[in-house]
Amino acid sequence: MERRLIVCAKQAPVSARYWGEGKLEQADETLLIMESAVDLFEAVEAEVAKRHSFDTFVLEALPLAGVSAKAQKWLAENLAQQGTVS
Repeated sequence: MERRLIVCAKQAPVSARYWGEGKLEQADETLLIMESAVDLFEAVEAEVAKRHSFDTFVLEALPLAGVSAKAQKWLAENLAQQGTVS
Protein backbone atom coordinates (compact mmCIF):
# COMPACT_ATOMS: atom_id res chain seq x y z
CA MET A 1 0.00 0.00 0.00
CA GLU A 2 2.87 2.37 0.70
CA ARG A 3 3.88 2.20 -2.98
CA ARG A 4 0.26 3.00 -3.91
CA LEU A 5 -0.07 -0.08 -6.11
CA ILE A 6 -3.32 -0.92 -4.32
CA VAL A 7 -5.83 1.30 -2.56
CA CYS A 8 -7.35 -1.27 -0.22
CA ALA A 9 -6.50 -4.72 1.16
CA LYS A 10 -9.07 -6.97 2.80
CA GLN A 11 -8.04 -10.10 4.70
CA ALA A 12 -10.07 -13.14 5.77
CA PRO A 13 -8.96 -16.49 7.21
CA VAL A 14 -9.79 -19.46 4.94
CA SER A 15 -9.23 -23.19 4.83
CA ALA A 16 -7.63 -24.16 1.53
CA ARG A 17 -7.34 -27.49 -0.28
CA TYR A 18 -4.88 -27.69 -3.15
CA TRP A 19 -2.53 -29.96 -5.06
CA GLY A 20 1.05 -29.75 -3.76
CA GLU A 21 3.94 -32.04 -4.62
CA GLY A 22 1.61 -34.55 -6.27
CA LYS A 23 -0.82 -34.94 -3.38
CA LEU A 24 -3.89 -33.23 -2.01
CA GLU A 25 -3.00 -30.79 0.77
CA GLN A 26 -5.02 -28.71 3.22
CA ALA A 27 -3.90 -25.60 5.07
CA ASP A 28 -5.20 -22.56 6.89
CA GLU A 29 -4.45 -19.50 4.79
CA THR A 30 -5.37 -15.85 4.53
CA LEU A 31 -7.47 -14.71 1.59
CA LEU A 32 -6.27 -11.27 0.51
CA ILE A 33 -8.42 -9.13 -1.75
CA MET A 34 -6.59 -6.12 -3.15
CA GLU A 35 -8.24 -3.25 -4.99
CA SER A 36 -6.14 -1.78 -7.78
CA ALA A 37 -6.13 -1.14 -11.53
CA VAL A 38 -5.51 -3.70 -14.25
CA ASP A 39 -2.47 -1.84 -15.60
CA LEU A 40 -0.77 -2.21 -12.20
CA PHE A 41 -1.16 -6.02 -12.12
CA GLU A 42 2.48 -6.79 -13.02
CA ALA A 43 3.80 -4.33 -10.43
CA VAL A 44 1.50 -5.81 -7.76
CA GLU A 45 2.62 -9.32 -8.75
CA ALA A 46 6.30 -8.35 -8.44
CA GLU A 47 5.68 -6.83 -5.00
CA VAL A 48 3.77 -9.91 -3.80
CA ALA A 49 6.59 -12.16 -5.07
CA LYS A 50 9.07 -10.26 -2.88
CA ARG A 51 6.98 -10.89 0.23
CA HIS A 52 5.20 -14.22 -0.30
CA SER A 53 6.52 -17.35 1.38
CA PHE A 54 5.56 -19.60 -1.58
CA ASP A 55 7.56 -19.78 -4.82
CA THR A 56 4.28 -20.45 -6.63
CA PHE A 57 1.37 -18.35 -5.44
CA VAL A 58 -1.95 -17.52 -7.05
CA LEU A 59 -2.63 -13.90 -7.91
CA GLU A 60 -5.77 -13.33 -9.95
CA ALA A 61 -7.29 -10.28 -11.59
CA LEU A 62 -11.05 -10.50 -11.77
CA PRO A 63 -13.07 -8.45 -14.27
CA LEU A 64 -15.61 -6.04 -12.85
CA ALA A 65 -19.03 -5.53 -14.34
CA GLY A 66 -18.98 -1.95 -13.10
CA VAL A 67 -17.45 0.48 -10.64
CA SER A 68 -19.24 3.44 -9.12
CA ALA A 69 -18.04 6.83 -10.32
CA LYS A 70 -16.93 7.89 -6.83
CA ALA A 71 -14.97 4.65 -6.33
CA GLN A 72 -13.32 5.04 -9.73
CA LYS A 73 -12.28 8.60 -8.83
CA TRP A 74 -10.93 7.38 -5.46
CA LEU A 75 -8.89 4.68 -7.19
CA ALA A 76 -7.44 7.12 -9.71
CA GLU A 77 -6.54 9.65 -7.01
CA ASN A 78 -4.83 7.12 -4.76
CA LEU A 79 -2.91 4.81 -7.07
CA ALA A 80 0.73 5.35 -8.07
CA GLN A 81 -0.34 5.99 -11.65
CA GLN A 82 -3.77 6.59 -13.00
CA GLY A 83 -5.03 3.24 -14.23
CA THR A 84 -7.95 1.73 -16.00
CA VAL A 85 -10.34 0.24 -13.49
CA SER A 86 -11.37 -3.19 -14.70
